[in-house]
Amino acid sequence: MPPDYDVERTSVEDLDFGLLKLGFRVGEGGLGAMKSVDELEETIHVLKGRYKVRIGDSIFYCDPGGFAYLPSKVPHAFLNLTDEPGEIIVVYTPGGGHKFYEEFGPISRSGPPDPKRLAPLFEKYGMTLLGSPLSADD
Repeated sequence: MPPDYDVERTSVEDLDFGLLKLGFRVGEGGLGAMKSVDELEETIHVLKGRYKVRIGDSIFYCDPGGFAYLPSKVPHAFLNLTDEPGEIIVVYTPGGGHKFYEEFGPISRSGPPDPKRLAPLFEKYGMTLLGSPLSADD
């Protein structure tokens, strides 16, 4: 089955202290873009699915209940490894990370994103798109 690159924001909640919590549905094989973020610190909390997570040179796996901290300025990526949509909660500090996904979501629904089309979007939100996306086989 080909990857489903669809990323759909399911919820957004502003929290105190400049935090933002987002809920996402991530299609099978969805995400995987290796990126570095200048300002935002991220955490992901897995609700459904199995995710491969790369932070710097380290690779590990998160199942439901799993958690990963993705520090700013450190290359990172995560990939849904299941053949069904997964669900995650992402918390950003400072808040504002949802603005990127409001633009990325429609692009993700049109098939494998073109890095040349994505690079300006990443740059707009203080991120750098790095090399090849994470894959299940890496």
